[in-house]
Formats: sequence, structure tokens, C-alpha cells
Amino acid sequence: MAKNNHSKRELEAKLDQLFFNQDFSSTGADGSDIEKYLSAAALYAAVENGISVLSDLKDRRSYIFYGQLGVTLGIAAHGETRVLDTIWEEEILSHVAEADLVQKQADELIFFSHVRKQERPNDHCMSSWLRMHDAAGEEHCVKHRIFYFTDGKSIRYALCLYNAASGFHKALVTDTRSGRDTMLSQIAGKESILSPREVEVLSMISRGMSSKEIAKALGISVFTVSRHRQNIIAAMNVKNSTEACKMASLLEIL
Repeated sequence: MAKNNHSKRELEAKLDQLFFNQDFSSTGADGSDIEKYLSAAALYAAVENGISVLSDLKDRRSYIFYGQLGVTLGIAAHGETRVLDTIWEEEILSHVAEADLVQKQADELIFFSHVRKQERPNDHCMSSWLRMHDAAGEEHCVKHRIFYFTDGKSIRYALCLYNAASGFHKALVTDTRSGRDTMLSQIAGKESILSPREVEVLSMISRGMSSKEIAKALGISVFTVSRHRQNIIAAMNVKNSTEACKMASLLEIL
């Protein structure tokens, strides 16, 4: 359990860093686009009896709309809305099984990295399935979907949708224009963050090999190994190779 808590904190900090370190200089100062997303979030909760959360990644604020699922989980009354000065809806996330929450955050980290490379980021969503418990401790299967929406050149809004489900499935990425579903592990795994060569180098680093040993094993120069190290650190947005290995382990890249 302690290991899961540690992973949750690590992944949440990593996501927070990726979200907030974006260049928001090209976004609208007044956040005028938010009204249409708020309307969509409210409508979703009402029509699908779910819970919807719209988070403004720039202003660090979340808007929560509760449908029947909020009542089922013992979180809020049907039709209730809340505004939080954080992008982490802890009152909802605290009801998710720890192992599922760690996996959810790892999947979102990969999905966010994947979406930022797409020409039309708004046209993709990720679905995952979670075990959530109600106030009495009874377990419920819940489907979670997340959409990211751009404002200018940055991804400013995240829309999370929760609704009751009848079974579990591994994370899927949907192209909402074509309706095509693809397993997250297929399209947004190792190659979405690191190249195959970078994964190979990082694997050797994790085994304690020096740059000289890696260069000899791969038939490349020490300079090239150093460049790979720098690229890995930049791609994973960490401070050093040790942190890169740790994050790669959390994301199951290694």
C-alpha cells in the first residue's frame, strides 16, 4: 500500500508539472471558451447520470457537476455543482481503488504526451475503467473518459467524465472523428515518450551501466550516449537519469 501511495504522489506531481509548465502565453486571457465546455459538462452529468469535472489547467480550478453517480457513491446530491481551487478532484479520486488510481494516472500521463503530438488534440479521448467504493465500502465499476481541449497552442482544459459501467476493460484511445478505438498500449506506449533506442539506453542505465559501457555495447560513441541521456531527461521532464529510471518504472516503460 505504501508503494502505491508513493506512486500516486509521483505520478500526480509529474502530471501537474506537465500541465502547468505549458506555455499559456497564446491562450485567451479571459478564458472565454470555458462557457461551452461548462455547458457540455453540465449536460453530460444530467443526461448520463454521471459525474463530470472540467478543469482549467491554467487557472488551476475545477468545476464538478454531479448526476446520480454522485448519489450512488455518497459524494453529493443529484444536480449539485461544486467549484474547487485545484485541478485534482480529491473528493472523487479518494473513492477510486488505489491500484486503479495509480494506473489511471500513469495512463493519463502517456495519453497527454500522445495527444500533444496530434494535429487535432481535441479529437481524441481516453477511456479507462475503475473500481470505486461508496460510503458503505461497496465496490462499483465506473467508466472514466478524459478529453483535453486546446486554447491557443496549449492544452488548457481537461474534461473528465465518470459513469456507471457493467464491466472492466484496459485503457482505450478513441479518435472521435472516425470512432476508431485503439488500445492505449498500442499507440501511446514506449514510443510516444521515448524512441526505441532511448528505451534501450535507459534500460542499460537502470542496470547500472556507465556511458562508456553503454557505448561499447551499442557500438556508438560516448558523446551519442550522453545525447541520448539528455534527450531522455528532456522527454520525461525530469532532473536526471535516476529520476528518468524511476518514472519509466512507474509508467511500465522498463
